[in-house]
Amino acid sequence: MQHRIMQLLTLVVVAILALVPLNSGAMLGQAATTQTSTATSSSSADISQVTNTNLMAVSADVSSSSSDSSSSSSSSTTSSSATTSSSTTSTASSSTASSGTDSSTTDTSSSDGTIPASGTIGTVKWTIDSDGVLTLSGGTFDYLKTNESPWAAYSTSITSIKITNTITVTTAPNYAYLFANLTNLTSITGLSNLSMSDVTSMRRMFYNDTSLTSVDFGQTDFSKVTSTEQMFNNDASLTSVSFGQANLSKVTTMAGMFDGCTVLTSIGDSDSWQVGSVTDMSRMFAECTALTTVGTKNWDVSAVTTMDQMFINCSNLTTVAVGAWKTTALTNSRYQFSGCKALTTLDVSGWDMSKVTNLSNMFAQCAKLATIDVSSWDTSNVTNMQYLFAGCTAVTALDVSGWKTGNVTSMVSLFQNCTKVTTLAVDGWNTTKVTSLANTFQGCSSLTKLPVSSWDISNVTSLAYTFSGCSKAVTIAVDSWDTSNVTTLDHTFFNCVALTAVPVTDWNTGNVASLAYAFSGCTKATTLDLSNWDTSKVKTMSNVFYNMSALTTLNLSSWNTAAATSYADVFKGDSKLQHLTLGTDFTFHDSTSMNLNTPSTTAPYNGTWQKGSSGDTYSAATLMTTYDGSTMAGTYNWAKRIYTVTVDYVNGDGETIAPSETISGTADETYETTAKSIDGYTLSSTPDNATGTYTEDAITVTYVYSGNLFFNSTPATLDFGSHPLSATTEIYSAAVPSDEPLQVQNNGNLNSTWTLTAELGTVGFVGENTGKKLNATLYYQNGSTQTTLAPGVAATVHSQTTTSHAGVNISGTWSSDSGLLLKVPSGAAELDTYKGTISWQLNNTVANN
Repeated sequence: MQHRIMQLLTLVVVAILALVPLNSGAMLGQAATTQTSTATSSSSADISQVTNTNLMAVSADVSSSSSDSSSSSSSSTTSSSATTSSSTTSTASSSTASSGTDSSTTDTSSSDGTIPASGTIGTVKWTIDSDGVLTLSGGTFDYLKTNESPWAAYSTSITSIKITNTITVTTAPNYAYLFANLTNLTSITGLSNLSMSDVTSMRRMFYNDTSLTSVDFGQTDFSKVTSTEQMFNNDASLTSVSFGQANLSKVTTMAGMFDGCTVLTSIGDSDSWQVGSVTDMSRMFAECTALTTVGTKNWDVSAVTTMDQMFINCSNLTTVAVGAWKTTALTNSRYQFSGCKALTTLDVSGWDMSKVTNLSNMFAQCAKLATIDVSSWDTSNVTNMQYLFAGCTAVTALDVSGWKTGNVTSMVSLFQNCTKVTTLAVDGWNTTKVTSLANTFQGCSSLTKLPVSSWDISNVTSLAYTFSGCSKAVTIAVDSWDTSNVTTLDHTFFNCVALTAVPVTDWNTGNVASLAYAFSGCTKATTLDLSNWDTSKVKTMSNVFYNMSALTTLNLSSWNTAAATSYADVFKGDSKLQHLTLGTDFTFHDSTSMNLNTPSTTAPYNGTWQKGSSGDTYSAATLMTTYDGSTMAGTYNWAKRIYTVTVDYVNGDGETIAPSETISGTADETYETTAKSIDGYTLSSTPDNATGTYTEDAITVTYVYSGNLFFNSTPATLDFGSHPLSATTEIYSAAVPSDEPLQVQNNGNLNSTWTLTAELGTVGFVGENTGKKLNATLYYQNGSTQTTLAPGVAATVHSQTTTSHAGVNISGTWSSDSGLLLKVPSGAAELDTYKGTISWQLNNTVANN
C-alpha cells in the first residue's frame, strides 16, 4: 500500500511594476523576497616431582651417642630417614665395674687368638676347640673383663657355646659384654646353667652376635638385674628369645635391649615381665622389622621417663597393647612408634602426657593406623612436635582441638602427608614460641580449610612447604600473619591447586631470602597482589610463579630483584598472565631466564606486551632484556589488535552525502559515533550500532538522511521593468538577476515528484502612490500551458520527477513569452509604482512501501 507524503515549502516574493510618463524614465521599484522554507615461574619439566628433603618421618637429628656408661640410653645411631641405623660403632669405654680387680685376675687364657685355646676364670674352666665350640665348665666367675668379652680375641672363631654345669658369681655380678661381638656364634646350649640370680647387669651381654638365632635362659630369676641395656643389640639373626616369666623388677634400663634384631619374631612371656623400676625404654625394640606382636599389655611403665624410639621401624608390628599403660613419669616419646608401617590399632587415649616435652616423630610413617585418639592429651609441656603425625596416610580424623601448645617451638612436618584428614581444629592453638612451620601441613590433600588465621607466627623463621600439596583447600586465611622474621617461603603454597586467591598482600617479607616455588602450581588463582612485598634480600626466586596456569593479573610493583642470583623460570607456565605490574627496582637481569610468557596471537591479541593501553609494545624477550625500571615502570598488558569502525553518511538512495569517517580502537573497547549536520538533509534515525564495542569483524555505522526539498537560490527581486503608459494592452515579463535565479533542489528520493505553486497576494498589485489596485492579470507560461495566478489562489506552475539531486533552475527558462508574465490591459494603469506579493510553494510527494 502506498502513502503520499507531502513536503511544503513557501517562498514569498514581492513583485513591483512601475508605470511612468512616456519619457519620465521612472523605474519599477525592486521587489523584496522572503524565503520561509527551512532548507570507541629444579627444571620446570620436573616440577611435579619436587619433594622436600625432610619428607621422611625421621629427620637428621635422630642420633643418640652411644655412651658406654651403664646409664647410656641407646646405641649410637645416625639417621636421615625412617630407616634408622641400628649399628653401634665401638666397644664402650666404661660400664658398671665388676667387683674383681685387674691385678688379681685368675684368667689363664692366652690372647693370641689361635685355637684350640683354653683358660680359667675364677673356678670356671673354658676351652675352644678346633670347631669353634666354647665350652664352659661349672664353677664361679670371680673376675670378668670390663666392657669386653673374655673371649674377644677369639670373637670370629667361636661358633657355639656349651655350658656343662652351673656357673655362679661371687665378686663378678656384671655380665656386661660376656658373650658380645661373637659374630659367628649361632647357638648356646646349657644357658640355664648360667645362674643369673646374683647378676646385676646384662648390658650388651649378647651384643652384636650377628649370627645367633635363639636364646632360651631356661630360668626366671633375674631379681638382682638392674640393666638389660642393648642386651641383644644388633643380633640380626636372632629369631626368638625366652626369659620365661622373668622377675625383672629391679631393672632400671632396657634401652636398646632388642635394637636391630631384624628377624626377631618371638619374645616369650614378655607380657608377664615385671618392669616397674624401668626408667628408660628408649630403642628397646628399634628396628625389629620382623616382629608382628609383642606382649606388653600388663607392663607397669609408671617409672619410665623415656620411650624415645622404642618401637621405631618395627615395620611389621600390627598391634601392641599399651592402652593400660600409666605414663605419669614419661617425658620423651620421640620416634616411639615411628616407621611402624603395619600398625593398625594403637590405644594411647588414656596416656598421661603432662610431663612429656618431646613428641617428635612419635607416629611418623604409621601408614596403616586409621585412628589415633589423642584428644585428652595434656601437651602443655611439649616443646617439640615436629613430624608427630607425618606420613599417617590412613588417619581420617585427628582431634587436637584441646591441645595446649604454648611451649612448642617446632611444628616442622607436624601433619605432613596426613592425606585423608579432612579437618584440623587448630584455631585455638598458641603458636607464639614456634620458630618453624616448615612442612607443617604439607601433603594434607584432603583438608578443605585451615583455621590458622589467628596464629601468632611472629617468631617463625621458616614457612617452607607449610601448605604445599593442600590440594583441596579453597581458602587459607593467612592475611594477618606477622611474617617479619620469616627467612624462607620456599614452596609455601606449592601445588595448592584449589586456591582461588592467596591473601598475602600485606605480608612483611623484609627478611625473606628464598621464594623458590612459593606459589608454583596454584592453578586456580587468577590474581596475585604482591605490591607491598619487600624482596630486596631475596637471593632465590626460581619458579616462584611457575605453572600458575589461571593467573591473569600479577602486581610486583614494589619488588626489588637486584639481589637475586637464582631466578630461572619465575613466570614459566603462566600462559594466561596478561597484566603484569613492574616497579622501578625490578630487573630481569638482562636475561630471558625468568621465562615471561609470550602473549597470545589469537584475536584480539597481537602477541606482544604493551605498556598501559597505548604505550610501546615489546616481544616477551625484548621486554625481559631491555626493561629499565627507571624509565619503564608500569603495568604491561597483552597488546590488542587495532580494529576500525567506518562511519558513512548516505541519503535514502544509499548515496554518500558527506565524506566517511574512520575511528579505531582495540577489541572490547567501546566506540561512539555521532551524526553530522548536513545542509539539505535531515537525519532520519540513529543507527543501532552508533555505539558499541570494537571487534575483529569490520564494523560500518551508516547514518541515513532524508533529503530536503528546498530553494537553493532565490532572487532578491522579481522586476517586471519600468514602462511608459501605453494605450494598448501590454504583457510584461519578470526579470531575474542571473546570479540569483529561482532554483529548486530536491535531495529526496530519486523518482519522487515535486511541484511548484505560485500564488499572488490577495490584493494583487497596488500602486504605492495612488493606492489603487492595478487591473492586471498575472500568469505563468510554461510551454503551451498558461496558468493564471488569481489573487489568493495557489496554482501549480511547475512539476518534476527527481532524477538527480542537482538544482533545477526554474527562472533559467523564463523569457519575454515564458515564465512569470504580467498582462496589463489598455487604460488599466496610472502613473505609479505597483507592488505585489507572489508566494512560491514547493510540494514533494514520496512513495514509500
